Amino acid sequence: MRRYILPALLFWLCLPGLARANGIVPMMNLFYPETWVAAVLVTIAIVLLESWILRRWIRKVTWAGTVWRSLVLNLASSAAGSVLLLHFERKAFFLHEGLALVVPLYFITVATEFPLLRLLYRRVPLAWDRAWLLGWGMNLASYALVFVLQFVFFVAWMQYAWWSDQRDLVAWNQPSILRETPGRIYFGPPYQNHPMRVFDPATGTWKEWAACPKIDVWDVTGNTIAFLNPKKDTVTLATLPDFAVVRELEVDMWGDAEEKVSPLVCQLALSPDGTRLAILAEYGDVLVQRDRDSYYTLGRKCRLTVVDAATGEAEAHCPRWASDGSLCWTADAGSVLFAAFGDETIYHKGRGDVTGRRSYGREVPVARNLYSFHLAAGEVARFAAGEAPSLAVRTGQILVRDGKELVLLDASGRTERRLPMPRLAQWPPVLSPDGEFALVVVSRNLPIFGQHRLLAVRIREPSQRHFLFEEFRLRYDWGLVGDE
Repeated sequence: MRRYILPALLFWLCLPGLARANGIVPMMNLFYPETWVAAVLVTIAIVLLESWILRRWIRKVTWAGTVWRSLVLNLASSAAGSVLLLHFERKAFFLHEGLALVVPLYFITVATEFPLLRLLYRRVPLAWDRAWLLGWGMNLASYALVFVLQFVFFVAWMQYAWWSDQRDLVAWNQPSILRETPGRIYFGPPYQNHPMRVFDPATGTWKEWAACPKIDVWDVTGNTIAFLNPKKDTVTLATLPDFAVVRELEVDMWGDAEEKVSPLVCQLALSPDGTRLAILAEYGDVLVQRDRDSYYTLGRKCRLTVVDAATGEAEAHCPRWASDGSLCWTADAGSVLFAAFGDETIYHKGRGDVTGRRSYGREVPVARNLYSFHLAAGEVARFAAGEAPSLAVRTGQILVRDGKELVLLDASGRTERRLPMPRLAQWPPVLSPDGEFALVVVSRNLPIFGQHRLLAVRIREPSQRHFLFEEFRLRYDWGLVGDE
């Protein structure tokens, strides 16, 4: 096992930068966390290679003298390459984003090192034609070396990542840890003509519910499912597992007169007693400027409405903008938790307020907090840090995602436990009804053949996990059965 540690560490450190480096390593790459390790390693490799070439051509200089001269040559050419990047308003050089700069960087390298060779070897002396050949030859060899290193490290990393994924599958095959957990796990809606799948923790088996229609937005409480009917623009309440329709709700979505777009329902949440339905509807993107040519997409701005599950009539309208993501009721069904930015003015920034074409997706530089909408008072108050809340029906505990950690809160929002979760994906965690487990999505080590895996993780002992599913783009839930 020990023989894997050092290679794995090197692959993890260098691969992200090696895959984006070139024969010249701009000095700017040393000042960015995603490229500095690779920049140092590649520079060392280039210095050693060029030292060997120089020593083969000029034997009158010692090895020590050759190495420091090679280091000076590379530092000078790196500084010159950084000037080019600054001219184009670039930061660290990424090969996959800037192939057009490879040739200019190469010529800058040669133009910088050619006169320096004459200067550094003036006591030899070094002829102009010999210096010219060395300048071209050394840099061609350096470029070839870096591209070979990229391939070697990439293949080695792929092998190690594949081995790690297989090891994880073996370690996470623990269905017995779920045997005493109540409820059942829902996995759906149907994707590519597959029916909704249901996992029974008591038996460790999957069932398929072929009667489930093709739906995208849904929520389950007991033996009742609420789902958005995209063809009718209605919310349907049905029984499980036969999906027999109980009623169709003509939901009268509300909006401001200033909003000129039709809302799109993105989230439903049935209250624990099944009498109310919380609806989150999208009204557009939220964007903020990143730099002159790019911007951040902070998700969607949404309105929260609570309706009566029997009539579909609106009971309460949240007076605050919300972000897209999971909704969560409190155990007493008196409040709804949702995620939102602390500065509500962010929600007023749309496409017309930013410049540039490039979006950095959900690389969100602004933290979102959890807010509580108290229905009786019609008031909103900050509940806790984090987002993507999930309720344990039996205990009243709330699980939220805070960066790369899961945080277990009590019913008042106080922190009970923090769980660091490496490779935590952006999918929302789901707490089991008894608060003992959480459904968590993690990224694979090897993302090429499927990026995510759904796990059941024990809250008190996060190392105890059971693998449930992978390669999905679907919603999942964990709820009590009707007789529980």
